[in-house]
Amino acid sequence: MYDEESVNEIPMPTGDAWFEDLHYCIEAQLLGGKTGERGCATVPFYEGPPGVAKTAKVEQYVPWVYKYGSEVLGIAHPRAKVNIHILSQSDNVDIGGAIAPDFENNTIKRMIPDDILGLNDCEDYDIVINFIDEVSNTTPSMLSAIASVIEDGQIFGKKKAPNCVFVLAGNRPQDGTGSIKMPRQLMDGRLVHKPMTVDADEWIDWSVREDLHIKAVAPIRWKKELLYRYDPKTKGPNQTPRGWHKASNLLYIIPEDKTEAIARAVTGCIGAGAYAEARGFWDHSEHLALFEEVIADPNRCACPEVGTDPSAVSGQQAMGSNIAYHLQQMRQNKQFLSRTDAGAIMTYLNRFEGEISMWATRLCGDTNEDLKNCQEYSAFMERNKDLMILNS
Repeated sequence: MYDEESVNEIPMPTGDAWFEDLHYCIEAQLLGGKTGERGCATVPFYEGPPGVAKTAKVEQYVPWVYKYGSEVLGIAHPRAKVNIHILSQSDNVDIGGAIAPDFENNTIKRMIPDDILGLNDCEDYDIVINFIDEVSNTTPSMLSAIASVIEDGQIFGKKKAPNCVFVLAGNRPQDGTGSIKMPRQLMDGRLVHKPMTVDADEWIDWSVREDLHIKAVAPIRWKKELLYRYDPKTKGPNQTPRGWHKASNLLYIIPEDKTEAIARAVTGCIGAGAYAEARGFWDHSEHLALFEEVIADPNRCACPEVGTDPSAVSGQQAMGSNIAYHLQQMRQNKQFLSRTDAGAIMTYLNRFEGEISMWATRLCGDTNEDLKNCQEYSAFMERNKDLMILNS
């Protein structure tokens, strides 16, 4: 737990806007708890694909609010606690309670646990945050109980603690996790909808603070797309921030010379494709250039040399993939690739081994049509007709 003497030394999570938005929602809930006003709750609902660090971000609010304080509570350094509730496709007694016979009164009563109402922790902490995850993957009866507690501050007549607040999270229907579209009675007026995405720069800053293994962080610094790519139809795991974190934990444990064990473990965390690119980076990082270096000096910037190291094939493939990624970002952001920059890219790709050079050139050209409009691209294709047939 933090103390007031060390408050200025607390490492702060990046992305102030994200935490400010969460803070305002929590402050409004705390104000409602003080006034007892019905229907005033402003409960945020973070919706996004799996593995984007929804839980981790909410947990990082604890040091954030301790440092910046709560105006509603009038406390400079409030102590907060996050209780995590993970729902499933069945009723959860932690939220909806359980029906039990009352033999003394010859009736049936519903027993509601204190935890979901913040009653167990309300005296020890200034803010009790009940984080309810997988809310879009649960039953109608659970959603009714959640609606009751966030709207009325009670479940079946049992009231929550005034300093108990709620944060909800779940996946989207298109994520292939069995999630449903959230009911309108919750989405319209009872929840504050917050779409959740991945910010690679924030994750990199966080990973440095948390001392994640350099082998997990360095490839993402080089190619930010490696952090997250989600496709519900993928066989095996997708690459996610959560997966990279677990890969980091394993990389600290497995000896470096146990390469096959590392391959199996990391592949199990982030998938075969992401591992292949990460492995290419690990093996040839000193020979891999940044995209900006390719544009600035394509003849002299770093490039894996297959002639002296046959294993550099994976390094050249990694470079081709990274250049294509940047070209895709430019197209999506409606940025024009100048003929000068296109020529620099083609000069660099010409340094690759024959078939890899053709593969990378076609990949980059198909990703961004501006590359195909430069003279060097046409000349390359004319010179390498035979390779084009082999790669078609």
